Order: sequence, then structure tokens, then C-alpha cells
Amino acid sequence: MRRDQSSCLHGLTSRLFSQVEYLNTFFPNGGGHIFGAINGARWHLYTADLTPEDRVGIDREQTLEIVMTELDPEKMQQFYNGTCPQTRSFTISLPSTGPEATKLSGIDKLIPGSTIDDFLFEPCGYSCNGIKDDAYFTIHITPEPQCSYVSFETNVALESYGPLVQRVLDTFSPGRFTISLFVDDASLVPNSYMALFSMEYKG
Repeated sequence: MRRDQSSCLHGLTSRLFSQVEYLNTFFPNGGGHIFGAINGARWHLYTADLTPEDRVGIDREQTLEIVMTELDPEKMQQFYNGTCPQTRSFTISLPSTGPEATKLSGIDKLIPGSTIDDFLFEPCGYSCNGIKDDAYFTIHITPEPQCSYVSFETNVALESYGPLVQRVLDTFSPGRFTISLFVDDASLVPNSYMALFSMEYKG
């Protein structure tokens, strides 16, 4: 590795540690984590336990997150706004509103029965928040091929998250994806992670 490359890598690492140290001033029990190969794609995650002492062992929360990149360009066209001049060269029928994009892409079928507040940006991009009973889900999409990205997060309680994960992957067809599951000790689905990470998924 050349010296200029080494210094660049060192600078990036130093900035990451500085960010963790800064966050630790607000969250004394927080910590930074790095997942992935040192010479490949990595995911930087900061966690902090904010559970009040009188709630430890009582709270029943769980959070599933799927981060996706290298998305299928054809499926990403569903998140371009058809009312913008920049999209006139597209050969497919494009949505012009958030609800249209939600139905066209099949997002409304990820957690059926949810009430969804959705928005389609100009000329492209999409975000939504969904609620069903006590559960939520949220999705953010950047569809441009050079930096395509989708994040999906939910706290819905399921005995097995495998079918939901596969529906999400089928909806967006990522080339790469990362799954995380945070579960409280008293969660209604404390062992759901075992089934989640024992399955094989198709992106």
C-alpha cells in the first residue's frame, strides 16, 4: 500500500473513532462496531442501551433492519417520479405519487394491513412509514444506479422473520444486503434470531 493510501485509510479510521468518542459523551454505555471483511464492504454501527434500570427484563422490544445495495435497476425505476422532465426518456409507466409507487412496487404487501404514509421525491427517491397495531415499519430508497440503496426497518413481532426478509429481498432484488436483529430479553420473540440466521436467502 502506498503512503498516500495508508494515510487516507488512517484518516478514515481516526474519523470513525472520533465520532464514536463524541457519541460516547452523550451515551456513556455506547459502543462502535464494524461488521464485514477488512478488505471488503463493511457496516459501521453504533449502539447504546437506553433502557431505564426499572425496565430491564421488562421491555418487550425487537428491531429488524435490512440494509440493501446494488439494487436491481429495473425495479428501482419504480421509484422515479413520472411527472419530472428528467424521467421522460423512461420506457415504462412511472408512478407520480407515493401511494402509486407503494402499490406498483409491492411495498403494501410486505406487512399486509398496514396504514402507510408514503412520499415519492422529485425526480426520484422514496420514503414511507407504516403502522399496524403496535408495530411500525419504515423504508428509505435511493434508486440511482451509481449509489442505489434501500433500508427497511420494523419492530413487528414474528416467531420467524424468514418469510418477511424474503419478501423484502424479492421486492428490491439487492446484489448485497445486511440483516441485523436486536431483541430484548423479555421480547415476545426472544429466539427468533436462530431461525432468521439459519435460512438461506435469495437476493
